[in-house]
Amino acid sequence: MALFRARVALALLVTVLHAQAFVVPRAGQRVVLRPWAAKVVDVSLPKPLGIALEELQPGKPAGVRVQEVREGGSAIKSGDVLPGMVLVSLNGIDCTTKDFDTIMDMLIGATDSQPIQLSFSLEVDDEQIPQPIKTGPCELHVLLPKGETMVLKARNGDNLRKVLMAGKVSIYEGLAVMTNCNGAGQCGTCVTKVVGQGWSPRSDYEANKLKGRPQSHRLACQTLVEGDAVITVRPAKNDS
Repeated sequence: MALFRARVALALLVTVLHAQAFVVPRAGQRVVLRPWAAKVVDVSLPKPLGIALEELQPGKPAGVRVQEVREGGSAIKSGDVLPGMVLVSLNGIDCTTKDFDTIMDMLIGATDSQPIQLSFSLEVDDEQIPQPIKTGPCELHVLLPKGETMVLKARNGDNLRKVLMAGKVSIYEGLAVMTNCNGAGQCGTCVTKVVGQGWSPRSDYEANKLKGRPQSHRLACQTLVEGDAVITVRPAKNDS
């Protein structure tokens, strides 16, 4: 393990020297790579990142790669993070030998008041670029537990939980009203059913939290609005 970490550190050092400079980027600052430059991309991004991650080796502490760069997050706006990139470090902590859950806990635990410092290894084609960001307003038809329906105005890229909370929708029930994690993604109690075209599939983290539930069930705090949709609040576990 020590030898592996040493090799990673050496590889990063060689990369930095080859690029001739290593500067911690400011929030939202783009890192421009010359054709001969580093195989590591360093970015500084505020939450929400809008990055879906997946394990490099399922069930093993072998790091994660970017599965998808989602609309509405800071990553796609920066233009520097691409699907296929491997996460090397997070706020200076090596991620290449950590498992998926540990890395997710690190991301969730990172403060919202400062950008997150991320390093990725570049393992994608130079021509590969993120999809254009959806913009503009949309409508969410919200089905409430007692059968009522309400329509909320939103914009593409909005956080679903924040939209529902702003609309005075009761997302939680029982003890979760007082004990929920306030949108950090840890408690798994803001379950909603989303039916709409063009919405991104749930991340591996959501899938793990929502085991046994249909694919249409999402964690509102981890979901970005991506067009008109019908939202069911607190759906039954088998409501597909």
